[in-house]
Amino acid sequence: MHAIQSLDQLPSIEQVRTILKGLALLDAVLSPEWDYRYFSYNARWVQDGSEAMASMRDGCGSEYFVLFDEVGVAGKVYSTDAADETDNPDLIPEIFSGFRNEPAFSVQFATFYFWRGKNDASWAGQPTAANDYHLLRFIVDGPDYYHAWAEAYYERSIDLDTVLEVYHSGTLTRDQAFQLAPDLVYADLTEDIAEITGV
Repeated sequence: MHAIQSLDQLPSIEQVRTILKGLALLDAVLSPEWDYRYFSYNARWVQDGSEAMASMRDGCGSEYFVLFDEVGVAGKVYSTDAADETDNPDLIPEIFSGFRNEPAFSVQFATFYFWRGKNDASWAGQPTAANDYHLLRFIVDGPDYYHAWAEAYYERSIDLDTVLEVYHSGTLTRDQAFQLAPDLVYADLTEDIAEITGV
């Protein structure tokens, strides 16, 4: 495990999308009650599937929202532990107006914004002096980091191999779900899985 020093440590747009799907699927299985989940993902944020939204809420006020659309991806992170914050969504490039103008994302409350156009070679963010990237560690530090966190948060043993598979694929099979949560009522999850995967 390591601290994130730069947004350049984030993987490609598609890898980020897959990981955020995987995190939402893992949380859906491990926490059947939506209100207690950290991670969510909606593959059809708009009905035609041209936009997808991922979010994280820690229950203590810290959060992130990420929007994937036809021009790329944009996100905002708000950390209650941060020394500084910004209330200037105009820092987000105009091409990401779909993200910038979405009321659900509360973009006026942010520690920093980050984005990457579909043809960009790297990630960018503002304010550039932001050093509170720790909420993105679940993306950068990999499934082992999530696994350690989940075992502590849910206070039980969780199968690491299955976490690895779901995290890296952004998909979930019935067998994997029961491997993670043997007492699961799978029928209760089908709508959540469809929302996350879009299928």
